[in-house]
Formats: sequence, C-alpha cells, structure tokens
Amino acid sequence: MSIAGTQAGDCDNDLKDLARECQQYVMEPPNPKTPPSSACCGVVQKVNVPCACSKVTKETEKLVCMENVVYVANECKRPFPPGYQCGTGQPEEVPSQACYDTYQKLDMSFMCSKVHKGIEQIISMPKGRVHHRLLQKASHVGHQV
Repeated sequence: MSIAGTQAGDCDNDLKDLARECQQYVMEPPNPKTPPSSACCGVVQKVNVPCACSKVTKETEKLVCMENVVYVANECKRPFPPGYQCGTGQPEEVPSQACYDTYQKLDMSFMCSKVHKGIEQIISMPKGRVHHRLLQKASHVGHQV
C-alpha cells in the first residue's frame, strides 16, 4: 500500500478519525504496547500519511509517543518506509529487556570511561545516548538507576 493512502480524503477528518480510533494506542508512555483495534487499523489503512505526519508538532509529541505510532502502523500492516520522517524527529529504538537487565548490573562510570571515538564510530551512537535511553526506560518502569 502506498504511503499516501488509498483515499485522498480530508486531512482534518483523517486526524479526527485517528484521534477517535487510535488515541489510546499511541499515547505516552512507550510501554506497555497495546495491539490496536480493528477500527484503529481501518483508519490507519485509509489515512493520508504525509498529510497527517505534516501536522505533528513538538506539542503533539509531548502527548503522542511516536514510537507507539510506528508500532501501531506496523501492527496495522502499514509500516513506515525506512527513513520516513513523521513529525519533528524519528523515534529512537528502545533497548531490549535483556539489554536493560544487563544495564542494571553495570558500573556505568567504569563502562563510560572505556568508550572512545573508535567504539562510538563502530556503534554509530553518540556517547551517552544509550545511557540516556536506558534511563528513560527505567523511569517508565519505576526503577531507579
């Protein structure tokens, strides 16, 4: 299915339909994820994605979890193409539970002291980004890091 949707439709109506049928599946926090309803998927299948994505602002992203938007699109068999920009920024990948569990056991001061430019280039991630994302996940599940 094309990213533009099967019906041109009115963008404002698409947004109202998305809010009505999908709101509970895309709000913060990113976890736990809830599979979307068939009514939500019906809206996702017909929505004009470029138009809807163009309406996403920083204010919207304070309430709507873009990671959950990607999850709902995937569950509704209408995934975003690789690299597609929806909203003001791309959602970050969430660390796996195994990664998170391992992180809880690490001495982060020691680990971060061992990261150097070569390792940063290999993993293509700015120093501290993994640590920051894991801290975010910990705050969502009530763990102290």
